Amino acid sequence: MLPLSASGDRRRLKALALVGALAFLAVACSHKSMKPRRTTTSQAPSTTAETTSTTESTTSTSTTSTTEPTTTTTSTTTPASTTTTSTTAPTGNAVTYDLADFTITLTSGAITAGMNTVTVTNTGHAPHEINFVRAPTAASLPKTANGAVDFAQVPMMDQLGVLRAAAGTTTTGVFTFTPGSYVALCNVGATGANPHVARGMFIELTVA
Repeated sequence: MLPLSASGDRRRLKALALVGALAFLAVACSHKSMKPRRTTTSQAPSTTAETTSTTESTTSTSTTSTTEPTTTTTSTTTPASTTTTSTTAPTGNAVTYDLADFTITLTSGAITAGMNTVTVTNTGHAPHEINFVRAPTAASLPKTANGAVDFAQVPMMDQLGVLRAAAGTTTTGVFTFTPGSYVALCNVGATGANPHVARGMFIELTVA
């Protein structure tokens, strides 16, 4: 080997030292690469959140509506009895009378056996009536103390009926006569001091 100079030796020594350091580093790195690596696996805990869905049961309340039957009450009102004066065509024999103050006058026709339509007109100033009664004469009829006819004492079978007329009015009625003697009279004022019949308001007639 050739002898080295001082500067050259130093350079060579540095180079050798560098080579040696590099070799050492290479060996060290080789050892590190051969060591097994520890693998750390971090597993996050799996958390399962269970959700419990609670369904509340709904209770259906059934309401039963009971409808009571409707009762309909029908009120029936019977009209009061009304007396209506007939103005229709005469039925049977037609007879008319005039009722003045205290007189009865036959103005047309004549009472006959059977059905008679009687019309009276009050030409006076007071109310009047005509009563048909089976009797021989006016004097034979029962009287009260003031001279009025006491119809309570006259048999019902002898009382044919009555027509009443206010002053200035006309009234019509139907009467059935059988042969015999009758009295047509006005008994207005029967409870007063001067009943009309007592003042001569009557006529006597015979039916054949």
